[in-house]
Amino acid sequence: MAIVMSNHTQYRINKLSVARVACLAGGAGLLLANPAAMPVTSSAAANSGVASSSLTILAQASDGAAIRFGTGDVATTVEAILDLAPDLTGFYRGEEDALPKAKAQLADIREMLDSHIDADFILRANQFSDRKMKRIARRAEMFAERDANTIMRVNIEALEKGTNRGPVLGQYANMLFAAERLRQLQRIYPDSTKIAAALTKTAPRVASLGSFGDVEKQVEANEEAAAASRYLATARQFNSQLARTFARSVEGSAFTQKNYGKLKVIRTNLIDSSWTVERNAVTGVIISRYQRASMGIKAGDGKCHAVQALFEQKATGGGGYGRIYLRSHRGARMLCENIRP
Repeated sequence: MAIVMSNHTQYRINKLSVARVACLAGGAGLLLANPAAMPVTSSAAANSGVASSSLTILAQASDGAAIRFGTGDVATTVEAILDLAPDLTGFYRGEEDALPKAKAQLADIREMLDSHIDADFILRANQFSDRKMKRIARRAEMFAERDANTIMRVNIEALEKGTNRGPVLGQYANMLFAAERLRQLQRIYPDSTKIAAALTKTAPRVASLGSFGDVEKQVEANEEAAAASRYLATARQFNSQLARTFARSVEGSAFTQKNYGKLKVIRTNLIDSSWTVERNAVTGVIISRYQRASMGIKAGDGKCHAVQALFEQKATGGGGYGRIYLRSHRGARMLCENIRP
């Protein structure tokens, strides 16, 4: 279910049901409507009838109904903070827009909460004579301790030395979002010793890494240093025909073209002395054979990579095998001059 803020930025809360949305709305003007008749846009929010001082959230339920409620309700606001998280999938897939999306998401939620969490809101949130407010505060403290543990588990040294841009930035984003959740919870509960302790404990670790830009520059420097010291694995056999077959398999693979664009194999080192056969665990019948190669390639963008590839042939019976194909591969940046053709 997508939750759409008034600036069109989408935040996703997994499996949030219509019933839970109604509960979170807490009487703050729940409205069901046909989405075709009422598009989920900022103009729709402006005409919602919700007070302009409250943050308007539009949601679409699984049945297609549009749900609108204001975050004047403390429970809704706290839940929105606790659910704040980056899209880590984008980072680990190496998507170029993963970092801009995370930056925009943080900027948007900060702007919205800055205009929403005022003295009156904080006063209502801390009315602990109200059992509901007390329960919400306890939940916030529980999550604050969880976020502190998340941040403290991060291996800062490994992060600072990381060379894989996507995972490094993803780990940093996850830590930064946890720190943001703590900061926003402390604004709502300034007298909470548990939230304050969590923030005090974790702040130095977050500050030590700097901004997104600082982390990005560091990982780029690490990548360049690693590329300069990276070479192909040593060949253990020399078979020019097999090496050419492997090269054609890599150059023609949709799998590698997706990662490297229109690539060219510069050098192929056969790093196994012969084929290794795989047999059926029960019958012992040969089902395939495989062999590895260390390959220097030039990608479509002109950068070079050391790629370790695994090639396979399926057994066809009678001692025969089918065509050679690329079964898997993994690669890392290297300097083109280190390929040494």
